[in-house]
Amino acid sequence: STTRGINIYNRKTGKIEFFGLPSYKKGQYQMFTFEDTDGKLWFLTNAENEGITRYDPATGILTNASEIPGLQAFAHKDTWCMLRDKKGRYWFGFENMGVGMYDPVSQSTQLWNSREPGWKAIAGDLVFDVKEDKNGVIWAASSAGLIGIDTDHQKKWLFNNNSGLGSNTALQLAVDQLNRIWVGTGRGLVMIDSSRTRLTTFGLEEGLPSTHFMEAAATVTPSGEIIMSTQLGYVLFDPMKYQSNFKNISFYVPTYQVFNREYRLPDPD
Repeated sequence: STTRGINIYNRKTGKIEFFGLPSYKKGQYQMFTFEDTDGKLWFLTNAENEGITRYDPATGILTNASEIPGLQAFAHKDTWCMLRDKKGRYWFGFENMGVGMYDPVSQSTQLWNSREPGWKAIAGDLVFDVKEDKNGVIWAASSAGLIGIDTDHQKKWLFNNNSGLGSNTALQLAVDQLNRIWVGTGRGLVMIDSSRTRLTTFGLEEGLPSTHFMEAAATVTPSGEIIMSTQLGYVLFDPMKYQSNFKNISFYVPTYQVFNREYRLPDPD
């Protein structure tokens, strides 16, 4: 992806084919390319006159969001990322609109951002990456931290500097085979365990080339390896080679004080 359009490598011809989106202008650039389950490609740009565009390689037809039934509400918006969940719904991360969901069956859309009421109110309006975990929860890496959205139970989560993320900015994320979440932040890599209660941080001492991750979606390879980008290059790692080693420590409190008065606990059996 470049500031002038899309480059596609044709394996049959061994050549790179180029085409620009209809309204491409100099300085506008491609944010994300997503391949759908039916082989169609989705191009997300920072261009307000394009935003979301779908490409059908079989026909060569480009279709803007403004022409897709029910998706018009998300047309011509700066769009950073997207995914298709297990229920067939499409999720988008926007520049200033937070997280958006499009249901092609009902041809309807929903938004989660700082301006929405009730349980749809979230802190992050700038979303860099979206992923779905094994439980069907949607996670968004945002300018306000890592946000979790559970539409089945109308529940949400927020991990930021105050909850152990180490940064208020989550930039990339990936879910591994054990349902752990790996988050690239502005201050290192963080792993959140499957219970969503324990966080582990990785930095330069663990081999990262940089602790500052970039504003780009992470990728999980077919073999389960995770690829993320930092200011000093890409990081590729196998999350299954890391095993948590948390242990519960037994301890004994013989006495305690309340208003300077000491109380002794009974000895353990």
